[in-house]
Formats: sequence, structure tokens, C-alpha cells
Amino acid sequence: MNQQGEVINWNTGAARFFGFEPAEVLGMPADILFSQSQLAQALLSTHSRPFYQAEWQLARGGEMVLVKLQLITTNGEGDSYALLGQSLSGGYKPGNASDADSPFLYNESLFRQLIEHSHSGISLFDSRLNFIYRSPSAARITGFKDTQRAVLTVYETVHPEDLAHVKAVLNDLMLFPGQSRQCHFRCQHADGHFIHLDCIFTNWLDEPGIRAIVLNFHDVIETKLSETKLDGMMQELSAYQYALDEAAIVVVTDRFGSITHVNDYFCRISGYSREEVLGMDHQLLIYNHYPKAFLKNIRHNLAMGKIWRGDIRNRAKDKSFYWVTTTIVPFLNPDGKPYRHIAICYDITAGKQAEEELQRLFESVPDIVCTVGTNRRFRWVNPAVRNILGYTEDEFVQKTIDELIHPADREVSRHRMKRFIEAEIDTHSFENRYIKKDGSVINLAWSVRKSPEEGIHFCIARDITEKKQLEELLHKTNELAHIGSWALYPQTGNVFWSDITRELLEVAPDYDMQWHMADIFCGPESLNKINGSIDDVINGGDPFNIEIEVRTGGGKMIWVSILGEGKFDGGVCTQVYGTVQDIDIQKRAQLKLQEQAEELAASGQRYGELFHMNPLPMFVFDADTLAFMDINSAAIKQYGYSREEFLSMTLREIRPAGEVDRLNRAVEERRLHNHLFRPGVFTHLKKNGEAIQVEIVSSALQYHERPARLALVLDVTERNRQVAEIEAQNKKLREISWMQSHIVRAPLSRIMGLVNLLHDTNPNNKEIAEITGYIQLSAKELDQVIQNITDSAFSN
Repeated sequence: MNQQGEVINWNTGAARFFGFEPAEVLGMPADILFSQSQLAQALLSTHSRPFYQAEWQLARGGEMVLVKLQLITTNGEGDSYALLGQSLSGGYKPGNASDADSPFLYNESLFRQLIEHSHSGISLFDSRLNFIYRSPSAARITGFKDTQRAVLTVYETVHPEDLAHVKAVLNDLMLFPGQSRQCHFRCQHADGHFIHLDCIFTNWLDEPGIRAIVLNFHDVIETKLSETKLDGMMQELSAYQYALDEAAIVVVTDRFGSITHVNDYFCRISGYSREEVLGMDHQLLIYNHYPKAFLKNIRHNLAMGKIWRGDIRNRAKDKSFYWVTTTIVPFLNPDGKPYRHIAICYDITAGKQAEEELQRLFESVPDIVCTVGTNRRFRWVNPAVRNILGYTEDEFVQKTIDELIHPADREVSRHRMKRFIEAEIDTHSFENRYIKKDGSVINLAWSVRKSPEEGIHFCIARDITEKKQLEELLHKTNELAHIGSWALYPQTGNVFWSDITRELLEVAPDYDMQWHMADIFCGPESLNKINGSIDDVINGGDPFNIEIEVRTGGGKMIWVSILGEGKFDGGVCTQVYGTVQDIDIQKRAQLKLQEQAEELAASGQRYGELFHMNPLPMFVFDADTLAFMDINSAAIKQYGYSREEFLSMTLREIRPAGEVDRLNRAVEERRLHNHLFRPGVFTHLKKNGEAIQVEIVSSALQYHERPARLALVLDVTERNRQVAEIEAQNKKLREISWMQSHIVRAPLSRIMGLVNLLHDTNPNNKEIAEITGYIQLSAKELDQVIQNITDSAFSN
């Protein structure tokens, strides 16, 4: 028993003797073993005498038994008690044995009966500490037979490290007859190993009928092992508790929900101190926006002894909110009813905030964001669908892809989804047409990613209708800019050339081109290059943009830029098409620049001269940071910045804000080109704010041990202006042509009619004068029309 008289250890003999199972008594007061007892008073008496004895009645069975209580010392302090019970022999009623002077204590027959049936070992020594008696339990505990032990003193069996302590205890005991001393030491077993003994030595040398030192002991090796194991378990539990307290919020409540314990993590996140929340109803910390049914469900589950799991939004002391994912575990009594709850919570506030932010992003993004199943039915969509397709979210998720997609794109869409589901790729991009709620057609560009959830695809769609319209406009512009188009049909080898292409390659309008005839226009190197690019596209590769030298029908060698991409039907390339443009002047300038760049790499001095004396603007910029590293005089003159100002700037600062993304893409693309690279036409800003159109040609080099690029700037602003003027003049010519065919024709027709009238009839003088007047009037009108045409042609 512990100091409060509660049972803490219970062996099988006790279970048989008292009739209680361990689960019934462990942790319970020992009073429940007896019908009536004075246990508290008996425990106190053991502090002033070796033991306490009394005759008490068992609670189960009603038998009168002899009870012996004895104080047990562990770790040098009296902190537990041993209780021994023994049946009384038939009819013997010794009465109350609590009096130390009772003859019962010295009844030799009964005393021997008690000690020989005791689980504890009993040994008696004479004044020289020689063994004079050993109980059967002592032989069992130590393993020595009586004949073996008879020739040994008590000191000869004590562990050497404990010998001094045992001698000191016994020397002190010899001075105080009738007193007892507690002692713990290691004793040698007959097998040679040492066992741990808890002992009480009592000096009864002066007691008649005993005349001995009485040793009451029991083997505590199992207790020691249990204590060691318990210490290890406690250390492990402490480590678990430390880890749990560091990682989780812990709240313990009684069965009514009142808080009985919180850890430091709870105090940190909630802002409450322990003193403020102990005794508080735990539900008062939960944000009050939850419906009553939610809280009722939690209470119902816990009352049924079930574990509850979920996410809860709590309110901190400062009225702020924090989210926790919570597991509440009920502790059940033997009747299966909860008597305590422990809530283990993990802070998920950051994750919840990220979810809310993501939700707000989905709701505010202008593109359609949705999920769709492999059954081609939409599951969820963001509000952008209203602006793009005209449907509400609820209306949209009731639709399938086949109901919304343009009929001409439906079969391709089905085949595309089937291939995407079966393929090992996770993402896919494509374009198609959808029918809006109002019946109009819209072009959408889709990006699709497979979701970790089986059978779900995450999709983003962007309205590219305006882009498609611009592409159509670009096609018309290409005609004005003298950009030809071409198409190759791989199955037949047929080739289509636009009129501009035929003009560029100097062939007759009726020239019949077949792909096997390509070597007429291309040398071996150029032919290999274009054949390789087209083969890549046919096999599902990316679009290409190449520059090759070709021989025209007139025998002239020119450089052309060829762009191409594929058109597929059911995974088969049915057409490769693109554009062709004469870049001979620019390319030869680039080749010249490349030669200059190679010379610059070989000779720094020569580079400096070529660089700074070049009449075209040139600069060197860092390939990684885009910072200007060198600038020539032509560039300083062109842009208006000083050399010092340039060297403190980057390429981004001479580009309009709207073209920075395009610049970044060009930078990424040119990483693939170690030498010459022509990214296209860009807009640059002079220091005075004037915008100019420039064509950039760059090549890679090492500059001051840094990866850099040498750039040549071709100002094409004037060229673009001239093209615009030509377009304007063409418009005027069309207006003049219309005026010639309509307005001029009217007065001229009248004049011709009046002349025929004079020729075919014989008018009199009056009629001639009238006809002549009409002719003069029509001539003046014709003169005015011609004057208007002249003014229109030379205006602006």
C-alpha cells in the first residue's frame, strides 16, 4: 500500500486469500478488503514499532483472519506498507494483538506457524550474527540450504560494496534492544549472483523466548527491475510528452467539458494563461459562428465514447482567430462512460489562410478555373465562367463538355481526352471553340493537369478570341509586309506556295512545286536543316523557326527566315505550314557582325575599335542580370543617355513596362543560342521618352570573365513608318480608283451623249446652243472632279 493506504501491488496469493481480482483493488483503499478495520490508525502505529497485528473480518467470505502490517522503506524513506494476511486456526481467538505486551506476540507455536508460511524470509542470528534459524521462504529466496548457511555469518553473504552500510546498521542496532532498523543491500545467491533485499533487522536479544536478532526480508529484484523498467517508461513518456507539448496544443477537460489542464503551446497560441482557463468551459473558446448542431454532434460522439476528429476555428484572448485540426479522445471508466477528455490540436492557421487566399484567387482570377471528370462532366468552376461563357456556376456544372464545345471540335476533343487519360504525361495544352449561353462562339486556350484524385482533371481556360482575331489580322498584315506562306502535305508530298512566296523565290505563278524537288532551291546544308525541322514537327515536335540560304529560280542566293508548325488530326500530322520572309540584308549584316564578334574575341584592341567606331548602335550586356557592361558612341547618340547613365542601367529600363515579359521570354530563348540570335522587333525608349522600333541581333561572348552578349541595334522605326505610309497611299489610290470609276464616269457619260446627239441629229441653232451649254456644264463638273482627285492625291 502507498502512504494513503491505497493498494499498489497485489500478488496471486492475495487474490486467492482476499477474493479480489487485481483490477478491483489496485488504486483503491485497502479498507475494502475488510468488513471493519482501523487501517489508518494501524498504519500510523507501524512508525513506532516493528509491525502491527490484529484480527479483522474479511469483506468477502466473512472469515476472521490475522493481519500483519509493516512499514517498508524504499530509497531511505518510509513511503509504503506491506500487508500480510493469514487464516486463524480453528477456534483460536487471540483478541486484539495491537498491544505490544500481549502474550500473543510471543506464542512460539503461532509465531513459527506465521513465519513459516510467510512469503517474506525470516532469519534469526545470535549476538555474533551466526544463523540460528531460517524460514522456508529464506531458503527459497537465497537458494542456500540450512547446512550451507549454518557455517556463514551474515556479513559473508553481503555484497562487498554494501558491507560497510550493513555493519553500520547492525552495530547501531546492537545498542538499542527492542528496536528495528531498515536496510537495503545486495545478498549473494547460492548460484553466485547477487539479489536485492529489502530488510528489517529487529534486536530481540533481550526478549525471553527469542533471544535473537530477527531479520525480516524479501527479494525485490523484480521490483527493482520493474522500477528500472518503470523509470525507462517514465523517461520515454516524458520524452513523448515533451515532443507532444512542443508539436501540439493539449487541452484536458473533465466529463462536463471544464478545462483541467492546458500545455504551454495552448497558452502561446491562445494568449490565455493557465489560471485564466482552468475551470472554463472548453466550448467558450470555439468561434461562435458554428451552428448548435455542430457542437451537439461533438458532445454526442464523446458521450458515446467515440473519438472525434475535425477542424475547428478558435477565438484567442485578443479576439483574433486561429485554426486547429483536432482529435478529442474520451477516457472511459469501467462502465464505459467518459470521465475525462483530452484534445490534441495542431495549428493549421497558415494552411487555412492559404486555402482562403487560394479560394479568393480562384474567385478573382479572370480565367475559367474548373475541375472535370473523365466522364466529361464538370465538377466545379469559379465565377469567371459568368463573364466568359455567360453561365452561372450552378448552370455550368450541370453541363458536359459535349454540350458546350463547338460541334466541329467535339470528336477531336473526345479523342484528345482519351489519349491524355491513357498517356503517362500529367499536363496538356490545346485550343478549341465553345458555344456561349447567348449562342456566340468563343475561342479558348486550355491548360489541363491530372489531379491526384483519380478520375479528376484540373483545368484553366483563357479567352483567346481576340488573339485569334489578331492572328487573322496578322495574316492580312503579312501580305502587306511581303511575308509569304507555304504548306506541305506529308501524305502526298504536295507543296503550296502563296503568290508572295513565288515572287520571293522568283518562280512563275504556275510553277508546280513538289517536296522532292526541294534540292533545286536548297543546298545540302540548308536541305538537311529544313528536312530535319519538318520531320520533327511531323513526329509531334515543337514548331520551328530557322534561317537558311536558298537559291531562287533566277539563280540568286538569298537568306530566308522560315517558320513552321504542324496540324494534326487524330494524332497524325496532315499538314505542315508556315511563313517565309526575305532576310537577306539583315542576315548578311548578322554574319558580318558574327565575323566581327569572332574577331573581337581574338583581339581585345580590335574589338574596341570595331565596337566603338561602328556606325550602328551596339552594346554589351550581362547575360544573367541584363546590366549594360559596355556601350558604343552610336548607341549613346541614338538613345540620348550618357555612358555613365547606361552603365548604371539594365535592358529592362529601356523597355516599356508592357514589354518586360516579352524581354524575359527572349532572354530565356536566347540561352539556347550560343552565337548569333535575332529575337525580333522590340520597342525601346530613348531618354527623352520617344519610343523607337528596333531589331536586335546578339551573339554570346565572355566579357571581363562574365557571360555576356554583344547586341547590334537596327532602328526600323523609319522602315515601319514608310510601310505605314505606303499602306496609306494604297488606301488613297483605292479611293481615287473608286472616284474614277464612279464620279468621273457620270459627267463624262453626259458629254459623250451630248456629242453623239450633235453628230446624229440636225439641230437648229437654238438646240445647238442648249446642247453646247449642257456640254460646257458637264465639262466644268468633270474639271472639278479631276481637281478633287488631284487635291486628294497630293494631300498630306
